[in-house]
Amino acid sequence: MTAADVEELYARWAKGGAKPNTIDARSIALSSLFSHAVRHRRISSNPVKEAEKPDSPVVLVDERSLPSLEEIKAIAQAIGPRLEPALWLMACGGLRIGESLGVFSEDFQDGLLRLRRQVVRYRDEDGLYVARYAPLKHRKEGEWRDVPVPEYFAAFADRFPILNQQGGMTYPGLVRASWDRAIKRLGLPEYTPHSLRHKWATVTLTNEVSIHEVSRWLGHRSIKVTVDRYGHLTQGGRERCRQVVTATFEGYLPEELSVSLAA
Repeated sequence: MTAADVEELYARWAKGGAKPNTIDARSIALSSLFSHAVRHRRISSNPVKEAEKPDSPVVLVDERSLPSLEEIKAIAQAIGPRLEPALWLMACGGLRIGESLGVFSEDFQDGLLRLRRQVVRYRDEDGLYVARYAPLKHRKEGEWRDVPVPEYFAAFADRFPILNQQGGMTYPGLVRASWDRAIKRLGLPEYTPHSLRHKWATVTLTNEVSIHEVSRWLGHRSIKVTVDRYGHLTQGGRERCRQVVTATFEGYLPEELSVSLAA
């Protein structure tokens, strides 16, 4: 299989109605399989890493359409104690849903969460869907990213990893189904689990956390994605910029501008 074959597969998925994030999740699982084959010298290279994914349009986040803190608390309580820690981790750490399911208790240390894996679901050779651990989105196998989380998450640590009722691996689709049932019972708008990630970005950026740091902690492919999606939330920076420049150049400006400032 070549990179061109993989790109043709992406195009077929897109034509069939698969959304960009679905294609992303499938490609991660596919890449993991080919990486395994490379390590065992069955093939020379991973064609998935060489293939280009379809462009994913960046949509501006409307912060007014996100759940309130009271609504997040209600959803977390309604979804039940088994899945509740994953929801709070998404809200307080900006994690993707699959990343929250890949967290282990030992990943927490000194107020930092070291993300090493995510859970994806793929179809095996028998045609059955199975959950498995895969590298983080936009990361190679073995790479990680650190995210600052409140230290009170230490009380949640022994409830990770999140498992299903039978004690096996769960996957994002099951969490979404439980989320949808909770939303319906509570009579809330059609929020999605990803709304919690958007909420985290909104909270951090509107409280003057650096967009460069937020982008890194979100695990975006580039800061351009962060700026395009959340840049409008950092408008307070305009006034800070104005104040800094005014204070720096005051006294050095032409006389007529200095008079204007004094007035």
